[in-house]
Amino acid sequence: MKFKALLITSLCAVVVLLGVLVVLLAQALAADSSSSDETAPPPITEPSSSIAAVSEPPAPPRRGSHAAIPPEVRASMKGISMPEGATVSYDDLEYLTVYYHDFNYEHSEGHIIVARELAEEVLDIFAELYDIRYPIESVKLIDEFDGMKTKELDTLDRASMGNNNTSAFCYRMTGYGTLSQHSYGRAIDLNPKINPYITSNGNVSPANAKQYVSRDGTSFSEIEQAAMVHKDDAVYNIFIAHGWKWGGDWKGEKDYQHFEKRIN
Repeated sequence: MKFKALLITSLCAVVVLLGVLVVLLAQALAADSSSSDETAPPPITEPSSSIAAVSEPPAPPRRGSHAAIPPEVRASMKGISMPEGATVSYDDLEYLTVYYHDFNYEHSEGHIIVARELAEEVLDIFAELYDIRYPIESVKLIDEFDGMKTKELDTLDRASMGNNNTSAFCYRMTGYGTLSQHSYGRAIDLNPKINPYITSNGNVSPANAKQYVSRDGTSFSEIEQAAMVHKDDAVYNIFIAHGWKWGGDWKGEKDYQHFEKRIN
């Protein structure tokens, strides 16, 4: 009987010991699982399409805008491009903001004044010139060149041309004693130094553009070649498609810079 009681007591002790071991093992496993969860790296998530879209810079504008000539611009034109006694009024004209590629092919902004009835059309033309990456060196109101006259570039128009500035409105007479189409804002001179005016007897205007009389372009830089206008090229075709005429098509004299649209 004593042996039996001792055996039972021993078995009970073993069972208790096994129970303790099971509890300790369970606690150890739980602690290890918790540690693994804390050190696990966070899941990788793809950025949403909306965030990616926001990070892309917006495309620069290609088509400009127009408005009535602001009072401060009218004041700067008075007595310069708009002389006393002019038969064209500020209300006949429109102030345009246009975009273009400069001679570094960078996006640039300029201003030009044209006839009110041609404002939308000229904005279309400049947008199309922008699309073909036609380079333009400068687009400023011609009045800004009043202080740049020299012995060689002795008029407002010649000072603007000699600095290769693209412009439109300037109230002035032609060599034939009639009002120029520029006086109505119906003509644009495009890169005028590189595309000079050549009279029938060979005089060149602006006077500093004699090297550009030759139109083959072989001795010019790439940007100068790109800025030259030729019959049936992309620039020519843009203007012609809108019903404009090119001075390079004139007989006798040639005005390679000049595009105009006469309105009856």
